[in-house]
Amino acid sequence: MDLDSEPPIAPRPDPYAVPPGGSPGAPGNVRGENKLAPLALASALASFVCLPGVGGLMAIGLGMAARSEMRRLPNRSGGSLALAAILLGGVNLLVSAVAAAVLLLWLSEMNAPWRTELPTASLVPPPTPAAVPRPVDKPVRVSRIGALELVDIRPHVRSLGTELDRQRAAAAEQDKRVLLWLVGPQCAPCQGVEAALPDPAMQAALKDVRLVRLVASDFQVELTRLRVPTFAIPGFALLGSTGRPIDYIHGGEWDDDVAENIAPVLSRFVRGEYVDRRYPWRGGVRDDETAL
Repeated sequence: MDLDSEPPIAPRPDPYAVPPGGSPGAPGNVRGENKLAPLALASALASFVCLPGVGGLMAIGLGMAARSEMRRLPNRSGGSLALAAILLGGVNLLVSAVAAAVLLLWLSEMNAPWRTELPTASLVPPPTPAAVPRPVDKPVRVSRIGALELVDIRPHVRSLGTELDRQRAAAAEQDKRVLLWLVGPQCAPCQGVEAALPDPAMQAALKDVRLVRLVASDFQVELTRLRVPTFAIPGFALLGSTGRPIDYIHGGEWDDDVAENIAPVLSRFVRGEYVDRRYPWRGGVRDDETAL
């Protein structure tokens, strides 16, 4: 026998090997169930009963610890329990946070300043102010611009012909004639004529007439029946004794809509002296004709 030779070294047993006839979960075997996983699941379930929030945090912590141990010992069972504990713990934290936010909101609402009781005297309603009567929109409005009397006829007048007859009678009492002024909505030249009315030259030019203004589109049918032209605005029709125009001009007879251009034309027009015209008027039209 050779004393110098060393005995052979026996191989180390595999600590994870399953012995013959044994099972992974048998006593004495390294393989087995992770003890932290059931505890984590129990904490997660308890968080919904008596430990809201705290139980959820414990379940998440124990579940993560169990999964960490399983990464070190891969043959341990209980992974599904640890994952379920983490998920239930997260749900419990979310539900607890929402419930806490709702509770804080309710408490702040109940303690808001407007929830405090007011003295009885402050609950007495104030007296209701008397209704202010609205101004009546009259069908005919008369206003003054300097010495000039301006009559506005609104669209809800009962009869344009009747109203014009009434204006001719009022003008006759003052030894004046009616000058019918046709305007349009958003008409810049019409606004220029109105702005020129306070000028002394315009006051002198229209001193012998009663100026009656109306929107031509509001009385299209009535004006056509009276043979008053409506093809251009601003237009001016000098009415005769029968209520129909005896002469007519429109804003094309002058250049810029300023008093120094308008006044000389209207002054000669109302006196029957405006002969040299840019747009001569050819008289009234019959009912079956159109204006020229």
